[in-house]
Amino acid sequence: MRNLWANWPQREIGGLAKFYILVQYAFWLQQIMVINMEKRRKDHWQMLTHHIVNFTATFLHYASPTPILKCRLLENALKAAAKLFSIFKEYRGIRP
Repeated sequence: MRNLWANWPQREIGGLAKFYILVQYAFWLQQIMVINMEKRRKDHWQMLTHHIVNFTATFLHYASPTPILKCRLLENALKAAAKLFSIFKEYRGIRP
């Protein structure tokens, strides 16, 4: 943890990474607004909490040094893999 802020302010990030982070930030902000405009689902509070957590995590990883970016990208990859696993599991259950 001590090395997290070593050589601070090391705030330079590449243009592609900055674009990715800002697009993620805009997406989660939009999701927070949309979930409150739509008809409430039974999992409304769960999804709202999920969107707020992701919005906050995206902001924090934009405001912090680069190692957090790698953790965030790994988190996104794991979430995508879990979703694919869930879809494959459901698909297997549907087949006769």
